[in-house]
Amino acid sequence: MNKKLKFLAFVPIYGLCIMLVYLFFLALGGKISKKRYLKTFLICAIISIVCYVIVYLILYVINKCFSMAFLLENKGILLILIAGYMMNIFSFMFINKKQEYIFSSDKTETSKK
Repeated sequence: MNKKLKFLAFVPIYGLCIMLVYLFFLALGGKISKKRYLKTFLICAIISIVCYVIVYLILYVINKCFSMAFLLENKGILLILIAGYMMNIFSFMFINKKQEYIFSSDKTETSKK
């Protein structure tokens, strides 16, 4: 991945959105495959949903078990921060790991078969 874009991992939620928009424009420009972009987008979306659900359930259980009133007031902000950072970490690690797959052309894949 572009080293200039790695700072986006520190911005919860919006970092991943900006990265996916960047990859979308690369897909429109023909630099990456649209099918590979779609697969990457769907995997990042599923990871994001799972992160939000897990963090919400953990906050809910903590709130019910320990009866912490401050979690009731700040649950939304806490949920966005924790789940946003988890979402960024998992998605950026996935994109970094699959970078060669995403940025390689379809022609090289068909010539290997």
